[in-house]
Amino acid sequence: KQGPDAEADFIQALAYAQLEMVDSSFFYIRQSLQKRLPAERYLIPGATYLQKIQQLPGFDEFMKDKDSGLYHGPMLGGVRNRKLQLWLRTRAGEKVTILYSRDKRFAVSQRVSGLSDKKTGLISLKTRNLEIGQQYFYKVKVGEKEIDEIYQFRIPFRVEPFSIVFGGGAAFIPWHHHMWSTIASHRPDALFMLGDNVYIDYPEKPYVQQYCYHRRQSEGHWRNLVANTPTYAIWDDHDFGENDEY
Repeated sequence: KQGPDAEADFIQALAYAQLEMVDSSFFYIRQSLQKRLPAERYLIPGATYLQKIQQLPGFDEFMKDKDSGLYHGPMLGGVRNRKLQLWLRTRAGEKVTILYSRDKRFAVSQRVSGLSDKKTGLISLKTRNLEIGQQYFYKVKVGEKEIDEIYQFRIPFRVEPFSIVFGGGAAFIPWHHHMWSTIASHRPDALFMLGDNVYIDYPEKPYVQQYCYHRRQSEGHWRNLVANTPTYAIWDDHDFGENDEY
């Protein structure tokens, strides 16, 4: 029922890259991609744990036609009055454009652009002059490449009923990932993550924290949810330290 374990293949690929066993590493890269692990998992800029695999001979050529340029996000948040914030991770130093419109065909649209960070590929963009209560559609352009997906958001009225989903203790368990889509199906106005959002527990190993956050941010059900639902978080022990740390 749980299906093929692409994450195990990903770890094997990383391990063999650390040992400079090129053929074995590529074998598990191919295995993971066949099991639908997103190729972008191997391409995230600034990730310490990916350095060895990104330096493999032939790696760039192998990944060239598999790189969408969008690695994480878009993720919504920061809803205030008539503004909204979007967070993304793309190729490092890349121009990123958000086009947004009340029309799904984008006949009339607004845009906001910026350059992603030259080391991490992170970027945060803000849309402005939104009409409260209106449904908006948006899409992402990385460099000259437009991402296929069309997302949506809404700035709710201050006085009308609204819905919030909240919870905590969201461990990375692949056969439970559909829960993010279950949440999305309710079309909430916001998602509140109330702690233990990502289980890490290795505060002295920052690359483990990187890996755990990147793994969550790359997961398909999660990406679909946060691309269409403003998301907010507080943190608890497992997000930054060991169990029951203060």
